[in-house]
Amino acid sequence: MLLRDFAEQVLHGERLDDKLVEPGSLVDDPSYRPREVPPCPGRPLGLRLDDPRARPPSPRRRDLGTPSGRGRVLHAFANHELLALELMAAMLLRFPDAPRGWRLGLAQTMRDEQRHLQLYLQRMADCGVEVGEVAVSSFFWDTLADSPSPLAFTAAMGLGFEQANLDFALAWKQAFAEAGDEVTAALLAEVYADEVRHVRHGVRWFDELSGAPLAYGPWEEALRFPMSPARARGPTLDRSGRARAGMSETYIDRLEVAGASRGRPPVVYRMSVGVEDEVAGRDAGRAARAVQPDLQHLPLLVTLVSDIVIADAPSVAFLQGLREAGFTPGAVHEAVRALPQPVASLQPWGWSPAVSEVLQPLASQVMQGPTRYAPAWRPLFSKAWAGRFQPFARVAHTVEEARGALPDGPYVVKAAMSAAGTRRLRDRFDEVAVGRWLAEDGAVVVQPWFDRVVDLSAHGWIDDEEVRFDGVVRFATTSSGVFRGVRIGPWLHGLPAEVQRFAHGGGRSPGAVEQRLQLAWHRVATEAQALGLRGPLGVDAMIVREEGGLGLVEVVEVNPRWTMGRLGWMIRQRLSGRARGWWRFHPVRELGDPGAWLAARQQDLPLRFDGGRLVQGVVATTDPARARRVLSVLELDGS
Repeated sequence: MLLRDFAEQVLHGERLDDKLVEPGSLVDDPSYRPREVPPCPGRPLGLRLDDPRARPPSPRRRDLGTPSGRGRVLHAFANHELLALELMAAMLLRFPDAPRGWRLGLAQTMRDEQRHLQLYLQRMADCGVEVGEVAVSSFFWDTLADSPSPLAFTAAMGLGFEQANLDFALAWKQAFAEAGDEVTAALLAEVYADEVRHVRHGVRWFDELSGAPLAYGPWEEALRFPMSPARARGPTLDRSGRARAGMSETYIDRLEVAGASRGRPPVVYRMSVGVEDEVAGRDAGRAARAVQPDLQHLPLLVTLVSDIVIADAPSVAFLQGLREAGFTPGAVHEAVRALPQPVASLQPWGWSPAVSEVLQPLASQVMQGPTRYAPAWRPLFSKAWAGRFQPFARVAHTVEEARGALPDGPYVVKAAMSAAGTRRLRDRFDEVAVGRWLAEDGAVVVQPWFDRVVDLSAHGWIDDEEVRFDGVVRFATTSSGVFRGVRIGPWLHGLPAEVQRFAHGGGRSPGAVEQRLQLAWHRVATEAQALGLRGPLGVDAMIVREEGGLGLVEVVEVNPRWTMGRLGWMIRQRLSGRARGWWRFHPVRELGDPGAWLAARQQDLPLRFDGGRLVQGVVATTDPARARRVLSVLELDGS
């Protein structure tokens, strides 16, 4: 039988007998014009892909308790085999000039799929379920029927759906065995063995068609939405089957930890440590540039697997550590490129002209939220604008005004566009520096230097409809104000009794400090919203020691961007409510060998879960393999 005649009958035949035809010896005569792929394959009533009946949910383990339930699960499996048959037939007709070995290998795979289909149909009948009893999914067809090339089809079918079936066949084999159906379990073992060969065919021909051995990056780029790495694996990754199919350990490692969308539009994140400098019109400072490589993967702590982080490729061990701890790291793209699907939103660390330029290739795909920096936001980054919420601050526009504003006690002078502890003077007045800052920024801010007891920050979100307050976190800094970590758990936990009494208004008003911070955050957020800001907003605050006791400085800094405090707040939402500890940022110079230090800490505090959420353990939250200046670590010890 001619290969093209076999493909025509499988694709267009409207009886199951047409799909199951025995072709005998196949002869490939590709001397025909490429055929157009029809909107739907030919099918008998009850199995048509344009059936208006509501489609059932995906097969579920809980359905295996009855014969009819098992039969309905097998009905879905039969449809998958039928779809694979029809898609392969369509590709044979669409690409007559494809390599002969690829075409004959596809035909052999079709014969296996015919056998699987027959086995499923027989088991369905044994379970009392008839063909067409339930509506069927068209997802495979909708996704792959318009594959633009043999390479694209190989990447998506042989290395996508069929690769995933390595995992699903084993999982369902176990599920049917546990349900007492050893016959179907044996059937699925046969399907699994065939799938290893099918994936091996995909590996071989991806190598041939792409001109290089299978590697994760080129394969991911060959996938078209809604296909993604996430669709090439099941609930538990079958490493041994993939190795037998010819996949490298490096590829399997990447697949095991890779996040990718299964249809949900991704949120795209990018870390930009020096965003304030960029808004001010300067290059990011030396300190920001030094820590950017260490901190670039922090957004992975708040992603879903469908999201994307723009960063260098992290180590597999780091991603595995995050997954083991219950985080859901998304996909990492090493460069910004247009995506084949809509983007839910862009979430850079903060917006600046430079960030806008980097993310511009995605701007037209964004469904909601900002797509670029707006000049109207510039005042929000200025210490002078924050001064409107600080009764203790004095904004000066000349050197003389700045000198005249100096308080009697300890003080600090800040450039209006200072950031991260830079461009400020502590208890000394330098006319040259102040004059330069005035020329660059138009203003400086003079304020007292407080006797800080506790650092706090209030966090929330701004959109078109509302300003939403999320909560308060406690963080730690050095004596010079360098950030060192965020408290995990209630922010008052572990603080002295004096601070706790103050936080509760001397016992008269529970949560008094938090209520004041919420009001202060809303005042700032309302004005920021009026200037067009959309996204996260953080407001730093302090409990300080004053004459006669403690006091609260409600607004110390305004951060119209993501912050470590906000990340800490979001991390806390992913942990057990009983988790206590710190998310710390350790200078690498203090650790010696970061990997050895981390291993020792993890041995002392192994992972422990409460209701499926982490309650104890030590987790690297930046990549130890990349740590040069700083290593961030989640340390939960109950204290």
